[in-house]
Parts: sequence; C-alpha cells; structure tokens
Amino acid sequence: MAGITEHGIRYPDGASKAKNLGPELETFAKDVDKHIDDRTSAAGLQGLVEDLVPPLVNDLVPPLVEDELNDASIARRTDPAYPWMTVGDPLVFWKDQNGFGTFLEARRSDGAPTPQSATLIARVLTELGFNLTGGGSTDPGSPSDLAGPIVCAGDSLTANDNWVQVLADDTFINTVDLGQAGQSSTEVAFRLGALPVKMTVSGNTIPASGSVDVIALDPDATWRTTSVQWYVKGWLAGVYGTYWFRSASNLTPRFVRDEAGDSVPCPAGTTFVVAPDVPHRTGVGFERMPLIYWSGRNNIDNSAGIQRDDTAVMSHFTGRKMILAVTNGTSETSNTQNYAKIRAINTWRADNWPTQFWDVREWLVHKAIYAMGLTPTSEDLAAMSLDAPPPQIMSDDIHFNPACSTALGHEIAFQMRKRGL
Repeated sequence: MAGITEHGIRYPDGASKAKNLGPELETFAKDVDKHIDDRTSAAGLQGLVEDLVPPLVNDLVPPLVEDELNDASIARRTDPAYPWMTVGDPLVFWKDQNGFGTFLEARRSDGAPTPQSATLIARVLTELGFNLTGGGSTDPGSPSDLAGPIVCAGDSLTANDNWVQVLADDTFINTVDLGQAGQSSTEVAFRLGALPVKMTVSGNTIPASGSVDVIALDPDATWRTTSVQWYVKGWLAGVYGTYWFRSASNLTPRFVRDEAGDSVPCPAGTTFVVAPDVPHRTGVGFERMPLIYWSGRNNIDNSAGIQRDDTAVMSHFTGRKMILAVTNGTSETSNTQNYAKIRAINTWRADNWPTQFWDVREWLVHKAIYAMGLTPTSEDLAAMSLDAPPPQIMSDDIHFNPACSTALGHEIAFQMRKRGL
C-alpha cells in the first residue's frame, strides 16, 4: 500500500478487547497500541494491515463468480483471490468534529473508494477497541455511511426475505429489513418518513382518549386494503399515538393516542409525523444510511403515484443508494398490459437515476436461473422467451423462492460494489 494518512484515533482501553480474538489479533492490537503511543501509527498500521487483512479476506469473502472476476470496474490485487483492493491503495482515517477517528476508507490509486476493503478493516479495528462510529463529514463523497446498516426497504419481495441477510454476509455490513408485505409504494414511502401524508380525522378533533377514524388521506390514491394489520407510531396534531393502516379486518384507518389527555383540534389535512419505530419498519433515523429501495410491485396501475413516491424516497435518503426495477410475474408476459406498465415504470426509473438503477427484473428473468446452478426446462425457456421469469426460480406468480433469494442477495452485493456503494 502507498501509505496511511492518520487524522486522529481514539483507542480507549489498550489491547483489552483483543484478549478473546486469538493470537494474531492480540498481537495486532498490542502493536497498534504501541504505534499510536509513539505517533507512528501510519507506518505501523501500513505493515500490520498488509499482514493481517489478506488472510481474513481469504476466510470471509465468498467465492467469486466469473462475472465479478471479469468486471474491470472492481478494484483488485494481482491475486484474484483478493479483489477488494489494488496494490498501492492508501488507507485514510477520517475524523469527527472532536478530532477522533470515526471511520476508515480505502481508495484506489485513481482516488475512487473501495468500501468493501474499508468495511472489513473497520470491522477488525472496531473489534480491537477503536472508536469507529459517530459523526463525520457530510460531503457527498464522504464514507460516513460505510458502517451501515444498509437499509433494505420495500414490500413482500424484501420483507423477511433471506436476500437481506445474504447481502449483510457478503458486504460485512449489517442490514435492516424495512420491507412490509402487501404495501404500495405510497405506503412504503410514508413508512420511511419520506412522503408527508396529510390526514383528516372524524370531527377534526383528536379525542381525550382512545381512537378516531381517519376519514381522508392526502395523497389518497394508492392506499391498499390488505390482509395484514399494520401500524406506525408518530404524532398527529402534536399527539403521540398509532396510525393503523387500512386492512381487510379494519376497512377504516384510525389514529389511536397513546395516553389520555385533553381533546386536541386536528384541522383537516394535518400532517402525520412518523416516529422512529424499527419493529414496525419505519425509516426515521436511517436517512444517511445506504439504501436498497424496491417498491411499486403492488401499485403498477398508478405510475404517477410511483413516480411521486420514488422521487420522495430517493431525495429523502442522502447516502449511497440503489433503486431496483419493478418485477413481472410469470403470467405477465411480453404481450400483456401489465408487462407494458412495468416496463414503462422501469424506463422512468432508469432515466431518472441512471447510475443508481439496477434492472433486477431482467436479471431474474434471464440470469437468476444460471446463478442458481439450474438447467432451464422447456417450460423455463418458454417463459424466458416471453420475457417472464422461469417457473423454477419462483414460489408463486410474483414471489421468487428461497434459493433464488439467496442468489439475489449475492447479486445485489455485486451490484453495490460495481457502483462503489
């Protein structure tokens, strides 16, 4: 490596955190501590990282696929077993407003970042006791979001699906699953805190206790009636409580205040303020984190609503991000109206976010089956010829099966690396 620029590191408790990490890491921690004490950490870390990180990468990085080996946009060593860094990469410690090191970034010789290498090394140093969390630069190119988590937001194609965990395993970055089955792009955008939603309650008053029906929503065109009861916490007219979505068992949405108090006027069109609520998959507090955004499958009939919601989400999240294509089901072949609607939505996304858009629909239809190691049947080939997903990768008309989800997680990690995310 060309060298390390050191801007200030806090190492709070010596090598104590290394005692259970094995002899290699314990030695590494003690050496780091020594070099920080005598302010020669740049020179010391350069050699130590070179010695320590390659064997860790060899153990942790999943087998590389042929496409990845052949992709010139991925930085790599001369040994293809270590594609995460090129010879000559500098490592840069960044600092927060107090002068403490907050995260680690690796850059290629052309100045472009290689966040996978940075994330791995940051993970090692965090285990050794470094303070690698906290603030940092807010410049667009800042690596302040490298530690994640990666926010995976969407509908049932994301919710509780194993691609989210595979992505975490491949990138060494935690993920947070903000998918919820059955929701439209509007409901997803609202849940994430990206789309302000105005509510009108019965009588224009929040009662002193209990619930009140929400009789109007703005925007109001893409709220679904699903089989799933779902809610988010937040404030309406300054009152903290719960907004319950419309569902098959609760056709009228409602607001339920948490604590009794005085009745409160709630003028028509009062904006509901979404609260941080990870168990119910709100996105509040994650706005600067990396984002994988994938919604719209449940409201393909409302392209204008999808465009509004996409714009809200992609503007609201200020970190690194990807927006994925809407997928078609096995019955939505190239000669159907739904197929045409889906292609139009995806074209719009690609036009508006050309470097952040990934056509997962095309991958699922034409590449997933091979990534899964399967041989297409005649039925699969017939579906693919009509630009529809092959039956072998699917669990029903719309949803792919767990094996496909695993392959998808690997591919999303690869697509993130291609984009420097």
